[in-house]
Amino acid sequence: MHKTRSRSPNKHSEKVSSTPQKPHEEPVFLNVYDLLRLNDFTKTVGLGVYHTGIEVYGVEYGFTGRSSSRSGIFEMTPRNDAELNESCYFNRSILLGATQLTPAQVKEVISQLGRCYRGQYYHLTNFNCNHFSNALAEFLCGQGIPSWVNRVANIITHVPILNHLLPKDVINTRNHGRKASVQLTRPS
Repeated sequence: MHKTRSRSPNKHSEKVSSTPQKPHEEPVFLNVYDLLRLNDFTKTVGLGVYHTGIEVYGVEYGFTGRSSSRSGIFEMTPRNDAELNESCYFNRSILLGATQLTPAQVKEVISQLGRCYRGQYYHLTNFNCNHFSNALAEFLCGQGIPSWVNRVANIITHVPILNHLLPKDVINTRNHGRKASVQLTRPS
């Protein structure tokens, strides 16, 4: 008996594409929360006070002040203002772009940011949740947050007399003028 070789049914059906495969892109959202009911009036003139977080891969990352030296970055369920303090109310979600980083690489970026964004360094106007959201968004998708989000903090920073009008319990004096800047390395 003579045996014949069978051809693999896929041998000739496999085609090599001349177009490279596009890497997976995951949407990156900025979730914006009104910090005060007063925003109902002030945001109409572009002076809202907001908390923000970045949502990617079904997790929202934010930054808050703490008395300890550990990271001030936290994770939460996206757009769930019940996980924040009672003065935060979900306002909107803004698509900023997309990232090609994997979930593990995003966690690595969060870890890198955590070395700079320590809870004890939080400052209401100089080093706040919006600075964190901007840094993370720029790294993930090359797009920062809209300028209106942190407008009040920027105005107060550039008009120092306004800083003195804020209650001392909301200003972190241990910040010592730290500005929001961090050098990140691309995860492997």
